[in-house]
Amino acid sequence: VKVLAPGYYARQDTRTPVRYAIISMVSNMAMNFTFVGVLVAIEFNGPHTGLALASSVAAYLNAGMLYRGLRQQNAYRPEPGWGRVLFAVLAACLVMLAALWWQYGALEQWFAAPAAGRVRMLTVLVVGGSGVYFVSLLLAGLRKRHVEKGAV
Repeated sequence: VKVLAPGYYARQDTRTPVRYAIISMVSNMAMNFTFVGVLVAIEFNGPHTGLALASSVAAYLNAGMLYRGLRQQNAYRPEPGWGRVLFAVLAACLVMLAALWWQYGALEQWFAAPAAGRVRMLTVLVVGGSGVYFVSLLLAGLRKRHVEKGAV
């Protein structure tokens, strides 16, 4: 949103980003009730996570509307090659998700561990997840030159 909104401001259009933000905010409130309600109904342990999910979806909705508007106005045209970058990043995220899901263990194990043990387990997950992500990017063919300014 912080990258896309200035595309409107530079064109003297302050109303459109505000309108999209209001739509996103109202959607966020509706999704808060929906997601938390569903999680409470299925007796999910930690229904408050629905709030984070709703906020994330609303942010993507806002960014999507801004992006679509700039594309429709022909104010933004991505350079060739961004599809390859997007594919590599999405693939790396999925591989990292699978690795973390496989490695995180049971919640009881986390609760039973002393503080130092939890720090160690979390460190292994963060470092391991980061490593899996970057190795996956490399295996997908993504290199630094692909994301440098003007090199896509």
